[in-house]
Amino acid sequence: MPVPPEVEEKIRQMRLRLKETERLAGIRPPGRPPNEPPADPTTQGTGCPESQTPEPAQDLTALATTPARTNQVFQWILSGATEYDITEAIAQAWPEANQAELLLAAIARIRDSNRIERTAVHGFCFEATRDLYRRMVEIGDFPGALRAIQQLRNLTH
Repeated sequence: MPVPPEVEEKIRQMRLRLKETERLAGIRPPGRPPNEPPADPTTQGTGCPESQTPEPAQDLTALATTPARTNQVFQWILSGATEYDITEAIAQAWPEANQAELLLAAIARIRDSNRIERTAVHGFCFEATRDLYRRMVEIGDFPGALRAIQQLRNLTH
């Protein structure tokens, strides 16, 4: 059964997002030889300015520990990669790894992020907004500083 064009386009867009995320993170996609330089972002159709130079690639095979690999799988999930794309990447990067274990560990990390206490999140938002306010005043972004003040007021109500 042929794949509808709109589905093919969505898959293509997701793969481009994954490539862009890997490029920004300095990660070499699975299957690329270690000595091959990262692709030029201007030829990938990502919309990145030509002056932006890709970071040096990280060899995924160097991620030997399960926590490091789990973190990489977590990043792939956040980038919008499909389960199929992730399992393919795991198989290429770490053929000996248990794919299900890595996927479940990454999903558990997402689930656990929901267990942060509400007061901790509130405090983080307050401190981050206060820091942004300070930086905006330093650079003279007074409209931004006023928005930060409004945000701080909203956090206290």
